[in-house]
Amino acid sequence: MLASAMLLLASSFVVFSLIAIAPGSPLQVLLGGRKVDRATALILEHRYHFDKPFLVQYGYWLRNVVHGNLGDSIAYRDTVASVIKSRVAPTLELGLYATVLVLVIGLTLGVIAAIRRGRRTDAVASFAMLIASSISPYVSGILLIWFFAVELRWFPVFSLGTGVSGRVYHLTLPAIALALGLTALLGRVTRASLSQALGEDYVQTARSRGFRERRVIFKHAFRSAFIPVLTITGVIAGYLISGAVLVEYTFGLNGLGSLLVDSVQSRDFAVVQAIVLIFTAVFLVINLVVDLLYVVIDPRTRLAEEGS
Repeated sequence: MLASAMLLLASSFVVFSLIAIAPGSPLQVLLGGRKVDRATALILEHRYHFDKPFLVQYGYWLRNVVHGNLGDSIAYRDTVASVIKSRVAPTLELGLYATVLVLVIGLTLGVIAAIRRGRRTDAVASFAMLIASSISPYVSGILLIWFFAVELRWFPVFSLGTGVSGRVYHLTLPAIALALGLTALLGRVTRASLSQALGEDYVQTARSRGFRERRVIFKHAFRSAFIPVLTITGVIAGYLISGAVLVEYTFGLNGLGSLLVDSVQSRDFAVVQAIVLIFTAVFLVINLVVDLLYVVIDPRTRLAEEGS
């Protein structure tokens, strides 16, 4: 937990630094290209701390963030918190939908390929996962729009829909585009990990004792094989965050991803800093939860720590 807090602090410094060295003056972005006299420019520089050294500016910004003040949006003429608040729901819903698809399909393909290792089913599943992992979310999104929305007219191209069923219907194509490559990644890791576990001595012992194959696979082998799967699940969270930016922009979803792209184009620095910091915090929290789940899933982790 301490390491995660330090990483978040370091990430905030990197984010602030990258925005500070970006081309263009923050004051000119704030003024929107309008000409003002020197006295007005000095007042604005003092108000937004542009006249202070870099580290002092970072200190002011970090203090405001800790107190919940993310700054003001130049493009939207509103607080950053208000601008972001309305965009959180679409990104959260898309991420959860894609996560469900990744876990259900990825684990299923991986388990089937491991159980049928070396057979035709394994070859087909492995080839499908290889193809899926080679396609970026942006490309798969374009292909899904062209085929299922334009040609077949099964799904809408844009918008979020209303109600639970409408939301699920409208987010199906974006969720598939976001989950496609990650499903293949999780499936391949599951296959490799479970295949190795099925060859261990304790699995052969369980079989020799007459246990049913289903119990041997899911109670004995899969629990041991789930540690690498859990690890890659935490990494997948980062892919979901970065992929959501491309998918939301491709499908015209009004989420944090599309807001980030628009804010970069309009040089709305405060919004960019806030969104990147939120994405970083979410990624760190998910990986912290993954670390804590190790001792729940595999008691050997806890016993090794206690022994040391």
